[in-house]
Parts: sequence; C-alpha cells; structure tokens
Amino acid sequence: MTSEEALHAAETAHRLLPANEEISVNLLRLYLRSDRRDSAVALLEGSLRNNPRAQKQAWMLVLQNDVLRARELLRNGDSEEALRRIEMAEAFVDRGSRPEFVRHEIELARRAIKEDEAARLYDRAEEILATGNSEGAREVLGQALAAVESGPVAEACRRLLDSIDNPTAYQPTPLPMISLSPTDEEIEELNRLLASNDLEGALDFLVGIRGNSAGAQLRWLDRKIEELERNVEYNRYVESYNQAVDLINQGNYADAIELLEELLTTLPEGPKARSIRVLLDDARTKLADS
Repeated sequence: MTSEEALHAAETAHRLLPANEEISVNLLRLYLRSDRRDSAVALLEGSLRNNPRAQKQAWMLVLQNDVLRARELLRNGDSEEALRRIEMAEAFVDRGSRPEFVRHEIELARRAIKEDEAARLYDRAEEILATGNSEGAREVLGQALAAVESGPVAEACRRLLDSIDNPTAYQPTPLPMISLSPTDEEIEELNRLLASNDLEGALDFLVGIRGNSAGAQLRWLDRKIEELERNVEYNRYVESYNQAVDLINQGNYADAIELLEELLTTLPEGPKARSIRVLLDDARTKLADS
C-alpha cells in the first residue's frame, strides 16, 4: 500500500468512526508524515477536543514534526523557511504534553539556523579577503560572530580575524612543491559534488588532490577539508537524530532508543550529546507508558 492509499484508508476509517481515538491518532500521524500540518491540527482540535490528554499528546506529535521539518529545510539550504517552521512550533509550544522538551528542541534548532547563517557569512568573508579587502572581511566576520558566540564556526571566524590582525604570524612556510592550483577538471568535479550535496564525496575528493597542492592552495584545501569534516559530522548527527524523532512519532520507541544509544557513543559530550540524552529520556518514558 502506498502512502496515499494508506492515507485514504485512514480518512475513510475516520469518517466511519470519528470518535475512535486510535483511528484519529493514526490519521494524524499520516497527515504529519505527508506534512499536512493544517489537516493534523484540524483533526486534533476536532476529534480529540473532548480528550485533553490525547489532545496534548497529539500536539506533541505536531510540534516535534515542526522541529523535524525545520531541520530538513535547513539541511536543504532553506534557512528562512526553517525559521518560519520553528516559529510555528513556538507559538503553540504550551499545548503539548511536554512543553519544556519542545522548547529545548526549538532552542537547538534555532542555534543550528544561526550556525548555518554564520557559516555562510564566514565563506563570504573569505571571498572578500581574497580580494584584499580586509576591512570588508572583518565587518562580515563581525556579523557572523553576532549570530554565534561559540562553536566551530565561531572559532573559525576568530582564527580568520586573528590572521587579519596578525598577518606576519600566518606567513606561509616555503614548500618544495610547484603545483599550486587545481585543474579546470578538478574544479568542475568539486562543484558537481557540492551542487549534488555529496559532502562525503567532496571531502574524499579534496583529500585526494591535497597531495598535489602546496602554498596558498594547500592552505585553502586544508581549511575546506576541515570545514567539510565538520559539516559531514553534523549531517550524520542530524540525519540520525531526525530518524529517531520520526521513529518516536511512529510509536517505534524501542528502535529509537537503540539508534540514540548508538549515536551517543559517537558523541559522548557537548550540546549534541545533551540533545540526544533529552530525546532518549523522552523515548524511554514513552516506551514505559505504552
């Protein structure tokens, strides 16, 4: 059965038994899976209006789905729409059964949006600095640091600012290599990988051509490799985290717990680990209550 067929069957069942809570919640989950938020809200405010407990749990599904969709939008480069989706969740956060949990998730999503904005500003500052406009680069880096005060992007911004303020400390060491620039074919291949969002492929490619580079080109490659490594690690975390949220929304708590425990072994400390533990506690609570 396709997702559309499942949705049609659930809508039919709900029309026949509109007061059945289990059927209503199943239909709500299907609405959220196809991102029909308005339909899900109309359903919970209609069929579940006489059951406050079930309605609060249904709102939790909607709010968690808002955060999940916001992360997907951000991963696809649409930070403006991601922020709009976060603000939608924020407006109704007190209607869910666990508002503090949702607020924590919203805070993490907002930080991810700010980090994405700061990373784009950092790239812009590098482009400006390459033209010799150090003051222009400094101004853009200031904007990036206004968005994020800590984390890898902020650290990269401060390092670049330090290199502007102390240029003699960053003078390149002469290297006994001649090939400084990538070929047109290499540039084309890198652009293709980045355009297709194949960050792991782009990372492998840059590591592969690093041995044929030196001087300014080598330093550029090292910065890009470091940046891609951070992005690949972050994407892996977001993908696993979102998969766990989806499993929880589907009621598959045991698999979500297993996935989160495995993810926690790779990120034992820091903000991401705290986020994982909050979601893990939520999945364990739901499993115990089911």
